[in-house]
Amino acid sequence: MSLAPPVNGYRDGTLSRHLFRRNTVALRTCVESLLKQGVDLRSRGISGSCADMLAHRQALWTFIDKPDVEPTNNHGEREL
Repeated sequence: MSLAPPVNGYRDGTLSRHLFRRNTVALRTCVESLLKQGVDLRSRGISGSCADMLAHRQALWTFIDKPDVEPTNNHGEREL
């Protein structure tokens, strides 16, 4: 199973916002679990970065939770 959200289907209109959100549940769960493991490592630099991301997890998932945020690469990445 791929954990990558199906952004192309959302972008081209073949995937509804509801299905996109439902299909990203596993991604969110996996990423947050890995971040928690990173915190538990107690590794200088890594654990702190993981803790910071967990502390701001709502912002991490804005592209999933907010319908007005397009879940695709940002404009700068598309220019590259």
